Amino acid sequence: MLDLQRHHRSIAILMWIVYLTVNALVEAASVITEYARTNRELDSWEPYVWEFTSAASTGVLILAIVALNGAFPFRRDAWRRPLMVHLVATVPFSLLHVGGMVALRKLIYWSVGRQYDFGNLAVELPYEFRKDFVTYWFILGVLYLWQHVRFLHAARPEPDTEPSAPLERLFASKRGKEFVIRVADIDWIEAAGNYANLHHPDGVYPVRASMSELEGRLDRATFARVHRSFIVNLDRAGQIESTGSGDYRIHMRSGDIVRMSRRYRAQLRDRLNR
Repeated sequence: MLDLQRHHRSIAILMWIVYLTVNALVEAASVITEYARTNRELDSWEPYVWEFTSAASTGVLILAIVALNGAFPFRRDAWRRPLMVHLVATVPFSLLHVGGMVALRKLIYWSVGRQYDFGNLAVELPYEFRKDFVTYWFILGVLYLWQHVRFLHAARPEPDTEPSAPLERLFASKRGKEFVIRVADIDWIEAAGNYANLHHPDGVYPVRASMSELEGRLDRATFARVHRSFIVNLDRAGQIESTGSGDYRIHMRSGDIVRMSRRYRAQLRDRLNR
């Protein structure tokens, strides 16, 4: 069986190559059909040049979107800034896409003794931007879908020889690499579907485990459930601040802020006051 975590880069590259190739072939066929329907002259190779130069330019820019998304990822508690960054990024994405494909087309046409005319920029650029805007967000959506698929294949916690013993280490997979995470170094844990994100000083590491499973295996003297979606390391927690609505915010020593519900605060208070 193919190791998704180990070969995820090769799989992702192949996936994008297949998508861009199939899309270019379909678009080229559509152009040929349109020109035939309107009785316009067209050399048979031209639509393929147009579509594959567009695909090549898009393929290079996918790498830029991956890098930008790594720097400004969407999170449930921090999505406004990434949204603005990605919205603004659609403009240079479109300009670079158009510039790249036009340059390639001019080079190919020149090599066969022809000239390529992109057309009126005032008309063509807005037209291309509308398409590129949709393409940008499609690419971003696929990246998040692929990330979710990879996380679904993240390793579950390794069972101890004594099931009742608290976990001391967790085994996690991230970006094709495997890590052994010392539980005592974890700041807090966040639920994310059928996996959990371990917030660690070195980054965020996903493990495929439920919050109930982790809560039952972690040392109760150190870790506490403070919300249905969060578990915190009490040794790394700082100030607890009321929100005024009955819930609370925990200011972690890492600088992160974790929500605490009133129900779990009461349980924690009773536990610590014993």
